[in-house]
Amino acid sequence: MTKSFRNKLWTYFVIFAAIILSLLWILQTVFLQQFYNRMMIRNIRSAAEEIVENSRDEDLDDLIDDLSVKDSLLVYVTDEDGYVLYSSDSYKSYFRQMPHSGMGMMGMGMRWNNPRHQDNPVDYLGLPDNYDHFLRELQLSDSGTIGYQYENHYVYGSRLVLNGDEPAVLYVSGTLDAVGATASIIRVQLLWVTVLSLVIAFRSEEHTSE
Repeated sequence: MTKSFRNKLWTYFVIFAAIILSLLWILQTVFLQQFYNRMMIRNIRSAAEEIVENSRDEDLDDLIDDLSVKDSLLVYVTDEDGYVLYSSDSYKSYFRQMPHSGMGMMGMGMRWNNPRHQDNPVDYLGLPDNYDHFLRELQLSDSGTIGYQYENHYVYGSRLVLNGDEPAVLYVSGTLDAVGATASIIRVQLLWVTVLSLVIAFRSEEHTSE
């Protein structure tokens, strides 16, 4: 292998590594938040649609719990006046293990912080601060569904009919800025990968020069 060929090979390797590292930096630091937000919005809409499709099932509460844990969602099912029939989030499995935490779809909701209903000492979730606005917007919607960004959350709502032909309201939300700490960790890792790649590249160049 001639020296000129080795130099060309090393140059191509450096260019290829630089392109790969540049793409990683761009994708993981610039577009990561955008990718996450799109994925989260898609998951929220998909979960809501699945809940609506299965709204008449007797095991709807289990489905809601599974979806809220899997996608880190906050889910409420209320009547048309905002009375909580059921709610769930990613911490639901922990509270299930606590005394007096039995919950069912048509039983007690989680609303002890809800200003409308403060008579249930068992509940641990109150309605979101933006629920009144959400409910008004949903009632004005011709399609029966709404979706919008509220601060750092995406909120999706829909009308649905529960088992027994009871009309209800579905509220699903998820956090959109949850990748901040993760992005910082990725940047540090990419920095180390870049440094190590440069060290390996220059050591390889020294060997090819000998």
